[in-house]
Amino acid sequence: MSGTRLLEKVKEEYPDVMRVVLSGFADVPSILESINRGEVFRYLAKPWNDDELKTMLRQCFAHFNLEQENKKLISVVNEQKTELEKINSMLAQQVEKKQLDLSSSEDSLQQAEAGLRILRGVVENIPLPLFGIDDNGQIVIANAQAIALAGNNVAIGNELADVVGNDVDSRIKQQLQMQKQQIQELSEASDSQLKIQDLEDIDVSFGRVRAFPLAVDDKNRGGIVVITQSTA
Repeated sequence: MSGTRLLEKVKEEYPDVMRVVLSGFADVPSILESINRGEVFRYLAKPWNDDELKTMLRQCFAHFNLEQENKKLISVVNEQKTELEKINSMLAQQVEKKQLDLSSSEDSLQQAEAGLRILRGVVENIPLPLFGIDDNGQIVIANAQAIALAGNNVAIGNELADVVGNDVDSRIKQQLQMQKQQIQELSEASDSQLKIQDLEDIDVSFGRVRAFPLAVDDKNRGGIVVITQSTA
C-alpha cells in the first residue's frame, strides 16, 4: 500500500500512535493528502537535519504523554461523576429517612442525634472531599479531605462565601436551585424522555467544585459541595 494509505490505516487501528511523514518527495498534493487522511503530527523532508529530527521526536513524545494524561483525567472525572451521583442519592435518602423519623419526643431527638453522628461518619469516610451547606449557605458538615484541600475556612458555622468567594458562592447556590427545579419538573412530567442536565464544575482557588441538592420538596435543605479536582 502507499504511505498515505499506511498512515490512514494506522490512524484507524492504532489512533494513539504518533504519525510522522519523512519523505524525499516534494509533491505538494501528495503531502497534503498524507496530512489530511492520516492526520500526520509532523512532516520532515529529506535530507533531514539531525537536530531538527531530534526536536521533532521530543515533540512527539511530549504530545503523546499529554494525550495519555488527558485520557486518564477524563476517565477519573467520569468515575468521580458516577460516584458523586451515588453519594448524592445515598445522602438524600439518609436525610429524608431521618427527617421522617423526627418527632417532638426525647427519644426521637436522641434518634436524630444518633442519625447525625452516623451521617457525619458516612461523610467523613466517603473517599471524596466534600462539605454540606444549609439553605443560607452556612457550612453544617465537612470531612477532613475537604478541609485539607480548601483550608480551615471549611469549618462548621462558617459561610460558603468564606471558602469560595462571593462570585462562586452565588454560582453554587444557582446550581443547587437549578438542579432542584429540574428534579421537581422531572418528577411532575409525564415525558419519560426528560432528564436532568449535567452541571459543569466551577473553578475555585483550590481546584474545581460541583454542588448537589440534598432534597427536593417544599422545604429547602441546602446541598453538598464536592471538590472534583484539586490544585494540591
